[in-house]
Amino acid sequence: MPEGAAALLARIVIDRGDPAFFAPCAARLAERFGEQGERLLRALARGLNALPEALVHPSPAVRLAAAADCRESGGVAAEHLLAVLEDEDPRVRRQAILALASVPDLQARERLFEMARSEDRALRRIALEALGREGSADALALLAEALESGDPWFAAPACRSLGELGGSEALALLRGAIEAQGASGEIGRAALDTLAECGREQAGAALESFLAAEDQELCEEAALRLAALGAMAAAPVLLAALDRPERMGRALDALSLLFCCDSGEQGAAFAQRCKDAPEIAADEWFRRALGLGDIPEEGPDLVRGVPLDALLQALKDERWYVRQNAVARLEEEFGASLGRPQRFAGEEELQRIAARWEAYLLVPREARLW
Repeated sequence: MPEGAAALLARIVIDRGDPAFFAPCAARLAERFGEQGERLLRALARGLNALPEALVHPSPAVRLAAAADCRESGGVAAEHLLAVLEDEDPRVRRQAILALASVPDLQARERLFEMARSEDRALRRIALEALGREGSADALALLAEALESGDPWFAAPACRSLGELGGSEALALLRGAIEAQGASGEIGRAALDTLAECGREQAGAALESFLAAEDQELCEEAALRLAALGAMAAAPVLLAALDRPERMGRALDALSLLFCCDSGEQGAAFAQRCKDAPEIAADEWFRRALGLGDIPEEGPDLVRGVPLDALLQALKDERWYVRQNAVARLEEEFGASLGRPQRFAGEEELQRIAARWEAYLLVPREARLW
């Protein structure tokens, strides 16, 4: 059964609205696709209000998909999730722990906090990762404690949870960890990565402050992450980093994405653009690479000033930095990840990724299965 036919089957079953069809349809999808069919299984369970049944389905793939969907939707009673904590499959148990924070239930909350203080290191690590959705002052205190423990095993999931939690207090804790650890240690790198994942609007100013750091490695690592967010403030630091052999490769790639052009000899093209037009933003360089004219004032199919059709066409562009810029904008706009075209991807792979996006965008938002 091809994936398109499976999606059609799931849609037909959901539209019929009969929960009795869930078990046989889920079994068929799990048999054909296994865990690769997670998004269809999740949509099927959610669409038929069958999450409790899915959590006890004989197939581990179905139970795993259902537990993962519970984390996103919180659409199941706490008693069902608490029972799944005893599942024989450790992956299902992990997803059930992560889902506890999404359920507004006192017993679930107490169990989650109990696990976050557990002597079992693996259990505590998963619970810390779940606390990003809990959002209380108690959760923030536990995450701060884990971050300051000096143990990367606990500090790394604490970083991710703080990023998911967001807000000034969480970002201040991440920034403090970076200032204390630098970019060379595992905890500092995890905090730096998480801060970057919070996006330019939330974390841009904090990242830019590290561009003036005395620690050269921290300065350059912050610049690399800022460039991925389209911040032109990173350009001078990255241009200087081209003189350092251990940084040159990553700096060239980051500058290619930022200025949307080939590197030239030792980054000469970047330096020239930075000198001649320092006021031009990364979005405008991308528009120019696509050969677009003036930015339309408005339009339903615009993504950061670029027509959607042009973005889809850019997915198949022969220039790797154009392709990756296009994918980054689509993922940001629609919250979906359908594959990233690698630098040396073949034509078949590019066509496949473009076809996924074209099919995804044909379906109205409210009817999408993922």
